[in-house]
Amino acid sequence: MFGLTIGGKHTYNDYGLICTKYYIPEPDVKLQRVDLPFASGSIDLTDATGETPYNDRENISFEFVVQDHAYMGWDTAIQTIAMDIHGQKLQMISDNDLAYYYNVRLKVDYDKSYKEFGIITLSGTAEPFKYSVTASHEPWLWNPFNFKNGVIISTADIDVNGTTTVTIPAGGVKTSPSFIVTQTIGLGIVYDTNPPRTLPMSTTGTYRFPQIKCGGSTATTLTLTGVGRVSIAYRSRYL
Repeated sequence: MFGLTIGGKHTYNDYGLICTKYYIPEPDVKLQRVDLPFASGSIDLTDATGETPYNDRENISFEFVVQDHAYMGWDTAIQTIAMDIHGQKLQMISDNDLAYYYNVRLKVDYDKSYKEFGIITLSGTAEPFKYSVTASHEPWLWNPFNFKNGVIISTADIDVNGTTTVTIPAGGVKTSPSFIVTQTIGLGIVYDTNPPRTLPMSTTGTYRFPQIKCGGSTATTLTLTGVGRVSIAYRSRYL
Protein backbone atom coordinates (compact mmCIF):
# COMPACT_ATOMS: atom_id res chain seq x y z
CA MET A 1 0.00 0.00 0.00
CA PHE A 2 1.35 3.42 -1.01
CA GLY A 3 2.63 5.63 1.78
CA LEU A 4 5.41 7.75 3.23
CA THR A 5 8.36 6.87 5.43
CA ILE A 6 8.71 9.66 8.00
CA GLY A 7 11.43 9.45 10.61
CA GLY A 8 11.93 5.79 9.74
CA LYS A 9 8.24 4.84 10.19
CA HIS A 10 5.96 3.94 7.27
CA THR A 11 2.49 5.46 7.29
CA TYR A 12 0.80 2.21 6.23
CA ASN A 13 3.09 -0.55 7.45
CA ASP A 14 3.61 0.99 10.91
CA TYR A 15 0.44 3.06 11.45
CA GLY A 16 -2.14 1.43 9.19
CA LEU A 17 -2.92 4.72 7.40
CA ILE A 18 -4.43 4.69 3.90
CA CYS A 19 -3.25 7.69 1.87
CA THR A 20 -6.05 9.56 0.07
CA LYS A 21 -4.34 12.88 -0.70
CA TYR A 22 -0.73 13.74 -1.56
CA TYR A 23 0.57 17.24 -2.22
CA ILE A 24 4.18 18.44 -2.37
CA PRO A 25 4.42 21.83 -4.15
CA GLU A 26 7.49 23.18 -5.89
CA PRO A 27 9.31 25.90 -3.91
CA ASP A 28 8.80 29.52 -4.92
CA VAL A 29 11.78 31.47 -6.22
CA LYS A 30 13.17 33.86 -3.60
CA LEU A 31 12.88 37.01 -5.69
CA GLN A 32 15.21 39.93 -4.99
CA ARG A 33 14.26 43.13 -6.80
CA VAL A 34 15.54 46.67 -6.23
CA ASP A 35 13.14 49.47 -7.12
CA LEU A 36 14.42 52.28 -9.33
CA PRO A 37 13.23 55.67 -8.02
CA PHE A 38 11.90 57.96 -10.74
CA ALA A 39 12.35 55.23 -13.35
CA SER A 40 10.32 52.41 -14.80
CA GLY A 41 10.70 48.86 -13.57
CA SER A 42 13.26 47.44 -11.18
CA ILE A 43 16.61 45.64 -11.11
CA ASP A 44 16.26 41.88 -10.68
CA LEU A 45 19.09 40.64 -8.43
CA THR A 46 17.59 37.20 -7.87
CA ASP A 47 20.43 35.41 -9.70
CA ALA A 48 23.21 37.78 -8.60
CA THR A 49 25.21 34.94 -7.02
CA GLY A 50 24.99 32.85 -10.19
CA GLU A 51 22.35 30.55 -8.72
CA THR A 52 18.60 30.85 -8.26
CA PRO A 53 17.56 30.88 -4.57
CA TYR A 54 14.35 29.21 -3.41
CA ASN A 55 12.01 29.54 -0.45
CA ASP A 56 10.91 26.55 1.61
CA ARG A 57 8.16 24.30 0.28
CA GLU A 58 5.17 25.66 2.15
CA ASN A 59 1.77 24.00 2.60
CA ILE A 60 2.75 20.41 1.87
CA SER A 61 -0.15 18.19 2.88
CA PHE A 62 -1.05 14.51 3.14
CA GLU A 63 -4.41 13.07 4.08
CA PHE A 64 -4.97 9.58 5.44
CA VAL A 65 -7.87 7.40 6.52
CA VAL A 66 -7.63 5.07 9.50
CA GLN A 67 -10.41 2.64 10.31
CA ASP A 68 -11.57 1.96 13.85
CA HIS A 69 -11.19 -1.78 13.36
CA ALA A 70 -7.66 -1.45 11.90
CA TYR A 71 -4.92 -3.27 13.78
CA MET A 72 -3.79 -0.09 15.53
CA GLY A 73 -7.16 1.59 16.03
CA TRP A 74 -8.08 5.27 16.00
CA ASP A 75 -7.05 6.42 19.48
CA THR A 76 -3.80 4.48 19.46
CA ALA A 77 -2.93 5.68 15.96
CA ILE A 78 -3.42 9.35 16.87
CA GLN A 79 -1.35 9.09 20.04
CA THR A 80 1.48 7.18 18.35
CA ILE A 81 1.66 9.41 15.27
CA ALA A 82 1.59 12.61 17.33
CA MET A 83 4.44 11.38 19.53
CA ASP A 84 6.51 10.27 16.53
CA ILE A 85 5.89 13.13 14.09
CA HIS A 86 4.10 16.22 15.42
CA GLY A 87 6.34 19.32 15.33
CA GLN A 88 9.58 17.44 14.74
CA LYS A 89 12.03 17.94 11.89
CA LEU A 90 12.33 14.58 10.16
CA GLN A 91 13.38 12.93 6.93
CA MET A 92 10.50 11.90 4.67
CA ILE A 93 10.66 9.47 1.74
CA SER A 94 7.76 8.88 -0.64
CA ASP A 95 7.10 5.36 -1.92
CA ASN A 96 7.02 6.69 -5.49
CA ASP A 97 10.43 8.42 -5.16
CA LEU A 98 12.54 6.15 -2.97
CA ALA A 99 15.91 7.56 -4.08
CA TYR A 100 15.34 10.95 -2.40
CA TYR A 101 14.26 12.36 0.94
CA TYR A 102 12.80 15.67 2.09
CA ASN A 103 13.58 17.40 5.37
CA VAL A 104 10.16 18.25 6.76
CA ARG A 105 8.47 19.61 9.87
CA LEU A 106 4.87 18.42 10.06
CA LYS A 107 1.90 18.88 12.34
CA VAL A 108 -0.79 16.29 12.94
CA ASP A 109 -4.50 17.14 12.65
CA TYR A 110 -7.42 14.74 12.83
CA ASP A 111 -11.17 14.57 12.35
CA LYS A 112 -13.42 11.81 13.71
CA SER A 113 -16.69 12.74 12.04
CA TYR A 114 -17.59 9.18 11.07
CA LYS A 115 -18.17 6.17 13.30
CA GLU A 116 -16.23 3.67 11.24
CA PHE A 117 -13.17 5.73 10.33
CA GLY A 118 -11.34 8.99 10.91
CA ILE A 119 -9.18 11.31 8.83
CA ILE A 120 -5.62 12.24 9.76
CA THR A 121 -3.86 15.14 8.02
CA LEU A 122 -0.12 15.77 8.08
CA SER A 123 0.83 19.26 6.89
CA GLY A 124 3.74 21.65 7.18
CA THR A 125 6.93 22.82 5.51
CA ALA A 126 9.90 21.17 3.80
CA GLU A 127 13.29 22.51 2.80
CA PRO A 128 13.46 23.69 -0.84
CA PHE A 129 15.32 20.64 -2.15
CA LYS A 130 14.99 16.89 -2.00
CA TYR A 131 18.25 15.04 -1.31
CA SER A 132 19.73 11.80 -2.55
CA VAL A 133 19.26 9.05 0.03
CA THR A 134 22.80 7.83 -0.62
CA ALA A 135 25.73 10.23 -0.64
CA SER A 136 28.69 9.53 -2.91
CA HIS A 137 30.95 8.31 -0.05
CA GLU A 138 28.32 6.02 1.48
CA PRO A 139 27.70 2.35 0.57
CA TRP A 140 25.43 1.99 -2.45
CA LEU A 141 21.87 0.90 -1.60
CA TRP A 142 20.04 -1.42 -3.98
CA ASN A 143 16.47 -0.78 -2.85
CA PRO A 144 16.09 2.97 -3.54
CA PHE A 145 18.18 3.00 -6.73
CA ASN A 146 16.36 4.34 -9.79
CA PHE A 147 17.40 2.14 -12.74
CA LYS A 148 15.89 4.61 -15.22
CA ASN A 149 17.91 7.73 -14.37
CA GLY A 150 19.95 6.87 -11.27
CA VAL A 151 23.75 7.31 -11.25
CA ILE A 152 26.14 5.39 -9.00
CA ILE A 153 28.94 7.59 -7.64
CA SER A 154 31.65 6.10 -5.43
CA THR A 155 34.07 8.55 -3.79
CA ALA A 156 35.02 6.81 -0.55
CA ASP A 157 38.65 6.32 0.56
CA ILE A 158 40.39 7.72 -2.51
CA ASP A 159 44.15 7.11 -2.35
CA VAL A 160 46.16 9.99 -3.79
CA ASN A 161 49.81 9.70 -4.75
CA GLY A 162 50.73 12.52 -7.08
CA THR A 163 47.66 13.58 -9.07
CA THR A 164 44.24 11.92 -9.04
CA THR A 165 41.08 13.10 -10.81
CA VAL A 166 37.53 12.34 -9.77
CA THR A 167 34.47 13.12 -11.91
CA ILE A 168 31.11 13.97 -10.37
CA PRO A 169 28.30 13.57 -12.95
CA ALA A 170 25.99 16.43 -13.89
CA GLY A 171 22.56 16.68 -12.32
CA GLY A 172 20.58 18.52 -9.74
CA VAL A 173 21.21 21.88 -8.11
CA LYS A 174 24.84 22.84 -7.53
CA THR A 175 26.19 22.22 -4.04
CA SER A 176 29.61 22.13 -2.34
CA PRO A 177 30.90 18.68 -1.38
CA SER A 178 32.88 17.95 1.77
CA PHE A 179 36.38 16.46 1.71
CA ILE A 180 37.04 14.05 4.58
CA VAL A 181 40.83 13.69 4.91
CA THR A 182 42.14 10.72 6.91
CA GLN A 183 45.77 10.79 5.69
CA THR A 184 47.71 13.68 4.23
CA ILE A 185 51.18 14.69 3.16
CA GLY A 186 50.70 17.95 1.30
CA LEU A 187 47.25 16.91 0.10
CA GLY A 188 45.30 19.56 -1.80
CA ILE A 189 42.63 20.16 -4.40
CA VAL A 190 43.18 22.22 -7.53
CA TYR A 191 40.72 25.08 -7.88
CA ASP A 192 39.87 26.01 -11.47
CA THR A 193 41.05 29.60 -11.60
CA ASN A 194 43.29 31.28 -14.14
CA PRO A 195 45.97 30.33 -13.33
CA PRO A 196 44.76 27.34 -11.25
CA ARG A 197 45.65 27.34 -7.58
CA THR A 198 45.71 24.57 -5.02
CA LEU A 199 43.58 24.69 -1.87
CA PRO A 200 45.53 22.92 0.86
CA MET A 201 44.25 20.10 3.07
CA SER A 202 47.36 19.84 5.21
CA THR A 203 45.85 18.18 8.29
CA THR A 204 43.30 15.43 8.77
CA GLY A 205 39.70 16.52 9.16
CA THR A 206 36.74 17.67 7.06
CA TYR A 207 37.08 20.49 4.53
CA ARG A 208 34.45 22.38 2.58
CA PHE A 209 35.27 25.00 -0.05
CA PRO A 210 32.30 27.20 -1.07
CA GLN A 211 33.98 28.05 -4.39
CA ILE A 212 33.99 24.38 -5.44
CA LYS A 213 30.55 23.12 -6.44
CA CYS A 214 29.26 19.97 -8.10
CA GLY A 215 26.01 19.30 -9.94
CA GLY A 216 24.29 21.51 -12.46
CA SER A 217 24.22 20.95 -16.19
CA THR A 218 27.79 19.67 -16.65
CA ALA A 219 30.00 17.11 -14.96
CA THR A 220 32.62 18.36 -12.50
CA THR A 221 36.21 17.08 -12.55
CA LEU A 222 38.04 17.39 -9.24
CA THR A 223 41.83 17.19 -9.28
CA LEU A 224 43.56 16.04 -6.07
CA THR A 225 47.31 16.44 -5.55
CA GLY A 226 49.86 15.33 -2.98
CA VAL A 227 49.81 12.13 -0.96
CA GLY A 228 47.03 10.91 1.26
CA ARG A 229 43.56 9.44 1.53
CA VAL A 230 40.32 11.39 1.19
CA SER A 231 36.60 10.69 0.85
CA ILE A 232 34.44 13.14 -1.07
CA ALA A 233 31.00 13.53 0.52
CA TYR A 234 28.63 14.70 -2.21
CA ARG A 235 24.87 14.44 -1.84
CA SER A 236 22.91 15.54 -4.91
CA ARG A 237 19.85 17.72 -4.45
CA TYR A 238 16.92 18.38 -6.76
CA LEU A 239 13.73 20.39 -7.00
